Amino acid sequence: MSDDGDKNPQEQFKELIKSGVSAANIGLQKVQTTYHGWQEPISLTKKSIEEHSAIAMETVKTVYQKRKQYNVQIIGGSTLMTGGYLLLRRGKIAGAFGAAVGAGAAYSVVYDEFPPIDIEKMLPNIIFGKKDE
Repeated sequence: MSDDGDKNPQEQFKELIKSGVSAANIGLQKVQTTYHGWQEPISLTKKSIEEHSAIAMETVKTVYQKRKQYNVQIIGGSTLMTGGYLLLRRGKIAGAFGAAVGAGAAYSVVYDEFPPIDIEKMLPNIIFGKKDE
């Protein structure tokens, strides 16, 4: 006869519970191992992005604050970049128009033709959407 027939129903039920608990523990161990395998690279990447974003934000603030010291370079560079790109892609007329638009936009930023932008207040609204208060 087999061993299963010799056991009473209570012992069989206990064995069934033990095997169920063991299977659940093995499954949870695999889930935990997988979770920790993904958690570390994601957290390191997030930390790296946060650090680089903070450095980039400080650079942008510094350049914006010193924009009037380099007005000719900023306006000239914007003119050449937009005009040159459109000249190469679309032709002479589009290049001239692009240069004029680029110069006008750069001039308006350098000489405060538009009210200054508070990047720290606007950036969360741009990224996460405006919150209703």
